[in-house]
Order: sequence, then C-alpha cells, then structure tokens
Amino acid sequence: MAITLLLRGDTVTTPPGGHYAFDGLRHEPLPWDGPGQLPILIGGGGEQRTLPIAARFASIWHHRGPVEYLAHKRDVLFRACEAIGRDPTDIELAFDPHVIIRDEPADALAAYERSLLLHHQGPGDPPDPGEHWFGPPDAIVERWRPYLALGFRHLIVDLPTPYDEETVARMPEVRSLAAGT
Repeated sequence: MAITLLLRGDTVTTPPGGHYAFDGLRHEPLPWDGPGQLPILIGGGGEQRTLPIAARFASIWHHRGPVEYLAHKRDVLFRACEAIGRDPTDIELAFDPHVIIRDEPADALAAYERSLLLHHQGPGDPPDPGEHWFGPPDAIVERWRPYLALGFRHLIVDLPTPYDEETVARMPEVRSLAAGT
C-alpha cells in the first residue's frame, strides 16, 4: 500500500512498530504517465497463475515463442480479462526474439555465433528460427508481421552481451519499416 501511495504523490508515514518505518516519506519524480500511473510489465505464460495476474494488473504483457503459441496464450489472457470485466485491449503485448541485423543472413548468423563464443558456448544446434531472427531490417519486419497481426506491437530485442552494435544502430530501420505496415 505504501508504494501505491508514494507513486500517487502522497506523503507516507507508517504507524509505530510496523515492518517498515516511514516518517514523511515522499517519492519524486512521479511516474512519467502521471501520479499513480506506473506501467506494470508482467511476463510469462502460466495459464493458472501468471495470465490471470496479468489480466488484473498488467499494463504490458510479455512472453516469447512461436506465433501460434503466443496466439493461444494471448487468447487465454483475453479470456481472463473478460472474466473480470477488463478490456483486454488495455494491455499492450510484447515479445522478444533474438535479433541480429545484417544485410546477409549468413553474416548475422556468424555474428551470433561469435557472441556465443564470447560466453564460452559453442554454436551447438542450429538456432530456432522462431526465436532467432537474422537478416536485414525488411526481413525482421516480415518475421514480425504475424505477431503484429496478433497485436504484439512491442518487439524487445534480446541481445547477448556485448551488445551487437550494428543491430542496435539499425533497429530504427526496423521501427520505421514496421510503422509503415
């Protein structure tokens, strides 16, 4: 309760003997959307616990997987919203494939494999095409289209460290292309 009050802009003083001892505590700056408007991102796809919690509290729901899998999980989330009377479109949808941008997909795969070696991991099995998107910006957007059709507007790029500078520098190209879809 104290966090809710603080994010609303209230001053919090707790009663003596409690677990926390706040005396005139204030929080600044307030959330960027305004007092009390802190966006909450909830990730996961558990149908018994996580998705009902996301239906109740999330501003953004985040999960990963192939489009058919995420379509099912989104439908479960939307049914959970409807069961409590919440408009499911109030929740933004996000997902996070591994993305490496290069004009040639083979160069992107090579950059990914170099990043694995830095973490003392070998290439091993070929990367899962549903989770790994390698290629030029237009190919990344093409992969994103079925997710966009489901309502996944937030593409969170999953990059291993050290971050691939070319991918980071070229993400605005992806955004620009996706905005035109």
